Amino acid sequence: MNRRSLLVAAAALPGATLAQAPRLPPPVPAQAGAGNLPPGPPVPLDDLVAPGLRRDVLIRWGDRMRHDAPAWAPDRPDAEAAHGQFGWDARVLGVLQAPPAADGIPRAILAVAHPTLDPVLAFPAGRGSDAAAQASQGASILNLEYQGRGALGRWVVVDGGFQSRRITGSTLCRLSGPLVSEAGSDSVQGVLLPQGGGFTPWGTLLLAEADPAQAPAWALSMLPDAPSRTRFGHVVELDPMDPGAIPVKRTALGRRAHGDAAAALAQDGRAVLYLSERQAGGFLYRFVSAQKVARGDGADNAALLDQGTLFAARRAGSRVLWVRLPDSNAARLNPHEAARAVNATPLDHPAGLAVAADGLVFLALAGSTGAGAVLELAPTGGDHGADACEVATLVTAGGRAGTAGFDAPFAAPEALGFDAQGQLLVATATRLPDVANGLFAVPVQGASRGRGRRLYAAPRGAAMGGASALPASTTLVAAVRHPGARPGASFANPATRWPAFEAALPPRSLVVALSPG
Repeated sequence: MNRRSLLVAAAALPGATLAQAPRLPPPVPAQAGAGNLPPGPPVPLDDLVAPGLRRDVLIRWGDRMRHDAPAWAPDRPDAEAAHGQFGWDARVLGVLQAPPAADGIPRAILAVAHPTLDPVLAFPAGRGSDAAAQASQGASILNLEYQGRGALGRWVVVDGGFQSRRITGSTLCRLSGPLVSEAGSDSVQGVLLPQGGGFTPWGTLLLAEADPAQAPAWALSMLPDAPSRTRFGHVVELDPMDPGAIPVKRTALGRRAHGDAAAALAQDGRAVLYLSERQAGGFLYRFVSAQKVARGDGADNAALLDQGTLFAARRAGSRVLWVRLPDSNAARLNPHEAARAVNATPLDHPAGLAVAADGLVFLALAGSTGAGAVLELAPTGGDHGADACEVATLVTAGGRAGTAGFDAPFAAPEALGFDAQGQLLVATATRLPDVANGLFAVPVQGASRGRGRRLYAAPRGAAMGGASALPASTTLVAAVRHPGARPGASFANPATRWPAFEAALPPRSLVVALSPG
């Protein structure tokens, strides 16, 4: 476990105005000297890349993840095929540096969630089998390696990499912790709609499931009765280094409409998880483990998240107080009601979370009106185990009206990450039809604090699904979610056919690499 080091960032990317990028898939440099996207309609069909950056495609919806996976055939949705292919939606969770190899080639493990599936956009005639839908959501773990030398090389997905695997609606999982008795069994099939998550300081991967009460129709066969529903809506933990590891649903963390989960360490060595509740009036939670994180070769943290204390955030002016929730199964089954009972502070669609190397915690509020904000929390004494923290607003999104200090419209911040300079990477997911979603770099210190530069803009109907840095390089990876998804759009009539722009192909979510070039 001690060889697994979570990469906080890679080298910073230059900021500039945006330029129109050539159509995918060829990896080409962005064109310098062009102006920004216009703030009003129409939002272009293509993506946009900042001058000085090169955009390469890493993987797309339907690309194979197993050697035996069949070729993508979007007009013939098939569950068995989808289990071996990259999922429909995409949300970058993080990058883990792979252990060094004798050949010296830089390698990494990339984790991507597939948070949704819309049958109207994913399947011909707007419908497919429930099994195909369940196989197209979940998560993907991918092996990456750097091919070539210096700036002329690029990161690629390793075909059939050892750690590469899909987590789907049929993956065997295990329940652990206090709610096993409520579920009636410690065995459960499938991960359902993971919205966020990330790597932990102890080397595991977290997937934060959505609220099963809000599951779409195709997921209902996974939830046939009340006991089965208690097996979903959890934070799932797994070992990304072991392709055969059974994902474990940690019931001590509580069931909720998860937006994201981010891990840290208290000064005394205990594990700390920050958890957001992605809904109107949702709360921010914190879990502090009862045990300290074990270190060194052979360290066993298999039960680390099975015992501990849940807290909810109550804001008092410029401070946030962590209020303890009852140590009961009722509170874990419905932490939202437990948080309301202790007068926790409701928030406007809390979404992405990120913990900086210096201990600051950032929370994206996606907002209900197309605006939103990003909050900064500074734990007292720099200790994630402290009872309080200072809170400040890093940026308030302006939506159509624009945001002071930003070079492009900024609305509905959704997912967060960092670059090597400690700048916050903010991915947006507004549904405003005349605002293109983008990936922004936002300094959190100095004279430029809270002033955002747009590195990338998504095509029409798409949201950005987060970004992360790759190890020992100047490259970021970013996800583009459900392009072409606008009101009234369908498989046959999407808002754009990006990235291929071929009449016979639907638009595809994908992961891009952004490198200087």
